[in-house]
Amino acid sequence: MFIINGSDIASLDDVDLRALVVQLCAAELHALGLPRSSLTAGGDQNAPDGGVDVRVELPSGDARLDFIPRSNTGFQVKKPDMPRGEILNEMRPGGNLRPVIAELAEQGGAYVIACASGSVADSALRDRRSAMRDAVADLQGHDALHLDFYDRERLAAWASQYPGVAVWVQKCLGRPIQGWQPYANWSAPGEPVDAEYLWDDTSRLFDSRKTAESELTIIEGIDRIRDILAKPGGVVRLIGLSGMGKTRLAQALFDARVGERSLDPSIVVYTDTVQAQTPLPSEVIAHHNQEGKRVIVIVDNCKPDLHKTLADACKKEGVVVSLMTVEYDVREDEPEHTEVIRLAPASEDVLGMLLQQRATHVTQQDRIRIAQWSEGNARLALAVARTLRPGESVAAWSDRELFDRLFHQGREEDTSLLRAAEVCSLVYSFDGETDSGEHAELPLLAELAGMSLDELYGHVQELLARELAQQRGKWRAVLPQVLAIHLAKRALEQLRPNRVFRILFETAPPRLRQSFTRRLGHLHDSERARAIVKPLLQPDGMLGDVSAFEPDDATLFQNLAPVLPSETLAALERGLLVSDRAWLDKPYPFFSVQDVSILLHALAYDPELFDRAARLLAKLTTEKTSSANAIGQDFYSLFYHRYSGTHATQRQRISFIEELLKGTVAEAVCGVRALGAMLAVRDLSPAHSYEFGAWPRDYGWRPHDREEYMNWFRNALALALQHIQSDSPVADSLCEMLASQFRDLWVNAQIHDELEHAVEVISRRRYWASGWQVVRMMLNQDSDLMDSDALARLKALDACLKPKNLAEEVRAYVFIDATDVRRFADPVPESDVRLSDAYDNHSEYVRTLGIAVAKESEILSELLGDLSSSGVHESQPSRSFFGQGLAEGAASLTAIWDMLVKGVAATPVAERNASVSVGFLAQAADIDPNAAHTFLDGAIENPALKAFVPLFQSAVGVDSRGVERLIQVAVDSEVEAWNYVNLTFGRGLKNTPPDRLVALVEAVAALPKGQDVALKILLWKLYLTKDDYGPRDKALIECGRRMLLKYPYDGHQNIRTSHDLKEIASICLKDSGGENFAEKLCETFLEAIPVRHLFSLSRYMKILEQIFLLQPHVALTAFFHEKREAPLHYINEKTVLDAIPLETLLGWINEQPEQRFPKVATAIQLFEKDHQSLNPRALELLEAAPDKQTIMARFERRLRPSVWAGSLAGVYGMRKQALAPLLTHEDTAVASVAATWSRKLDEWAQTARESERKDPGSFE
Repeated sequence: MFIINGSDIASLDDVDLRALVVQLCAAELHALGLPRSSLTAGGDQNAPDGGVDVRVELPSGDARLDFIPRSNTGFQVKKPDMPRGEILNEMRPGGNLRPVIAELAEQGGAYVIACASGSVADSALRDRRSAMRDAVADLQGHDALHLDFYDRERLAAWASQYPGVAVWVQKCLGRPIQGWQPYANWSAPGEPVDAEYLWDDTSRLFDSRKTAESELTIIEGIDRIRDILAKPGGVVRLIGLSGMGKTRLAQALFDARVGERSLDPSIVVYTDTVQAQTPLPSEVIAHHNQEGKRVIVIVDNCKPDLHKTLADACKKEGVVVSLMTVEYDVREDEPEHTEVIRLAPASEDVLGMLLQQRATHVTQQDRIRIAQWSEGNARLALAVARTLRPGESVAAWSDRELFDRLFHQGREEDTSLLRAAEVCSLVYSFDGETDSGEHAELPLLAELAGMSLDELYGHVQELLARELAQQRGKWRAVLPQVLAIHLAKRALEQLRPNRVFRILFETAPPRLRQSFTRRLGHLHDSERARAIVKPLLQPDGMLGDVSAFEPDDATLFQNLAPVLPSETLAALERGLLVSDRAWLDKPYPFFSVQDVSILLHALAYDPELFDRAARLLAKLTTEKTSSANAIGQDFYSLFYHRYSGTHATQRQRISFIEELLKGTVAEAVCGVRALGAMLAVRDLSPAHSYEFGAWPRDYGWRPHDREEYMNWFRNALALALQHIQSDSPVADSLCEMLASQFRDLWVNAQIHDELEHAVEVISRRRYWASGWQVVRMMLNQDSDLMDSDALARLKALDACLKPKNLAEEVRAYVFIDATDVRRFADPVPESDVRLSDAYDNHSEYVRTLGIAVAKESEILSELLGDLSSSGVHESQPSRSFFGQGLAEGAASLTAIWDMLVKGVAATPVAERNASVSVGFLAQAADIDPNAAHTFLDGAIENPALKAFVPLFQSAVGVDSRGVERLIQVAVDSEVEAWNYVNLTFGRGLKNTPPDRLVALVEAVAALPKGQDVALKILLWKLYLTKDDYGPRDKALIECGRRMLLKYPYDGHQNIRTSHDLKEIASICLKDSGGENFAEKLCETFLEAIPVRHLFSLSRYMKILEQIFLLQPHVALTAFFHEKREAPLHYINEKTVLDAIPLETLLGWINEQPEQRFPKVATAIQLFEKDHQSLNPRALELLEAAPDKQTIMARFERRLRPSVWAGSLAGVYGMRKQALAPLLTHEDTAVASVAATWSRKLDEWAQTARESERKDPGSFE
């Protein structure tokens, strides 16, 4: 694939041969990062060249050079063969050595003759090199000159290193590789590749994956794409509307004149899926990865599912391929593992420059008019320009006249063709080939157009010929969109709406109906389109009740939303502002809450609809759903100062937040976060692409100057301070929110006066611990980001906020995340403060604070509410150390404990935090064990503390009394299972009697979601006893067996639990009675397969491996019993049977060889996962089998892959290559069957290739 041989080189003419050597030298220099400017080549091929056609002159040597042997190298390129006599004549014309050769010798350089016709063996090569040495023998210092002769085979080997060069050679020879091009003018075939790339400062790219700086200039975007593609495995998707210049931008990536770090044109290959390709893109990627040959693949008009396939192939280990796909559609196209870049329309100035470059006959005035009319679409601009005759002007033409000129292209007007185009434009795309059947679309369009099927088909072909439509397989679409929208509007003006609706909606197949609604979604300014859509969105309309949507209704609803945004919003209000919204809670709703959220965000763009849409989004945000984070992002982003996706004014948004802050608790919390979003300074990114039909949209309002920017934050801060001063219920939350934004507001927004006022206001209300914490952090980390005045003012705030009494010290030092403790050191570079030292120092200081507070009951009472509540910072470690200090300083442990119990009981259940109590109990157990036991016994009887008993017991250690407490709490079912996880830390369970541990495990397992936790406790106990002498206790083993047999193997477990299952199984299967247990465990799995529909038991393969490894005879008999139709399609991982030693496996098979050899052969994988080699275990089984033909017959079922990534044709090709050991097998019957397989794989590959080629994907 993309390989050049010597005969190809020999077929090149003189001009192409020299151009080849120039490309190869440039490629080697680029690959090594050496300057391209060091390469020079002569002019005309027939002009005198002084003996050197191509020369490389580097400023210094480089040991990495390969085919360019020295930093100063001259190449003499010759088409005819060069035997000894010709070499001497070439190097010494008239008997005199060429001066350029002497110059190269003086520089210690190299002289190479590159000959296309010669193909020399070792001896002939030695003769030619000898002739070259003889030619310079009389030159002083000739030993410093490196001489070499490159025949056609060496040139072919050099060229084959660079796929782009190899494709170029084939193109030069008149046999281009079907569908593939080297670096060329891909956007304008036939035009020179060195045409200047045009852009200006207004041209834009948008990087959808970046949280900041998503808007890029063209040069910034090109360099970003280059950086991605320069690395093997880099994947980029370039999207944008048709005709915007995406393909031209892809070409510019390899143009050294554009930006910096241009990519190497010698390793790029380009294909357009509209054209047939052989090989397919997936095959190109698979081949080059397999060969380890670097290549950048550009795939134009690449549909999303093809992109995913190709991108997945570029993310495997050891890849050498980079991929860029180009696609016109921008709707929510953000695949995984891919940088998605969107190209915005070109400016009128750029279009003007393009017309001046490519349509020189068009006057400046006409260029301006065409650029204005084209709306940034280069393809439209050029198409109209081509229709102009010399002396003709369009400067005064109307838009309609320009559209007519574009459509008719200077030909005689054809009303029938125009009518066909108008009707075809009413749908986004259509099937242009299927002419009968219930899914046929062409007959419906023909009926609507009032013409025969053949007539419409012919008109579509003419539209394709005029480049007014595009084709992908059987699919057709009128493009560009601006043309299609114009034609669709004309169609609606001339056709009866009822007839259009009946044919394209009521009687149309589902796909065509969706395509029609998608087109209507781009016609918001058409009165006829609005008239069609309005009845659908009414309360009694087909799409008026979102709660009753059937399959496809949500898609239709979303497609039509841009036509009537207010009516769309009204339909959503009817569905969301009701008490019964069960439709949103369905496991797989037809209209998902994520889709609703995205649509509401789009509707909030318009200030007139903002309040209504935001209110619905807020309602969704406050409800606990699995999509809460995504919905929250949609909602909160509406309050950003840029990238908000709305043009609602700040005053409007502030008023909305005020409503939330005065609402329910959930609404108020939502309001605080919305205000936090309004105060966010950095790391803002668009929530979505903001495409909404054909509405002209941007990323929403943004400040136009520094004053607007600062006023935005001043106004938001003023709202927060207003509620803090009034001591509203959310005042504390607002203070914490301001602390989280303080750093960026000070350093970036620089509203210093307002923040100093905020500190004053908040400090008057109560001590602001989190404010001081962030100021300390800034002094440690951000001093170099501030000028002297800002730094001095920040130090003054530090002095103002620093704690001034014991209560304030507790709030400042205890309520903090453990990872933030370095902020309390005196301001020094962060790297100078070791985290471990800072953590130890902080923990010790917090403990001393606890000692001090224990002696001040009034202060403890004041702090009790915060100490017992989760609050903003959980800070369990700091609270626990503080609790230890309380116990250490307590005059009466009982008195302090009673106060802590009172604090927890007074806190709402959902907000309770017992970390202080945990630390207190841990220290109390050391001071007075009896008191600690008394406290724990009381906790069991106290409803407020009972749920925390497992945490308390873990802190003090688990003795016999502790185990009974843990069992009692679990039996009472008044605690969540996860509270018992702490028992698996440390060695607290080591001395627990086995029988009581078993009781505890079974009690925990009986709790909701308790089985996974119970497994962890049991496994930890088994780990703790592994070093004891003698076998593990029988009770623990039996408990483990019962747990494994009762476990619900429903596929919902996480990886960690699967590990626990495997570890317990490995212990329980080894012990006495393991064989009987293995039989029961196998039966459990076999029963689970049909009942719970496990998917290949993938989550339990490790436990299955243990069964097959430790009890192979039992496992094999159970899964491959002669009377049981074994679930072989589930046991399809080669690792299961590989776990069994070959001798053991064959021993079991040979007990009943006639039945068991075929059964195992059916289950075993024939190929390795990479498809490139045979599974060694399969080969071993074949060699051991007495009846090899039967085994081969069973293996044949494994020829086709059940799962693959990339091209199926490519997989078949790799599997064919992997058959080599069988094709040469000593058993002729085996070799014969393998040969048949090889032919089958060839046939299947060809069929798959044709199928992949025929299905380039639709336009939707």
